Amino acid sequence: MTESNLDYEAMGKFYAEVLKLAKALELIIEWNEARKRRQRRRHLLARLTGTHHRISSGLY
Repeated sequence: MTESNLDYEAMGKFYAEVLKLAKALELIIEWNEARKRRQRRRHLLARLTGTHHRISSGLY
C-alpha cells in the first residue's frame, strides 16, 4: 500500500466516526425536543384542569 492509500483509509475511518457522532447527536436533539413537547403538553393540561399549582409545589 502506498502512503496516499493509507491517508485515504484513515480519512475514511475518521469520516465514519464523524457520521456516527452526528447521528448520535441528532438522536439526542430529537429526544430532547420530544421531551420538551411532552412537558409543555403536561403543563398545559395541568393549567386547564387546575392542578398546575399542586404539580409545581410537589403536592400532586
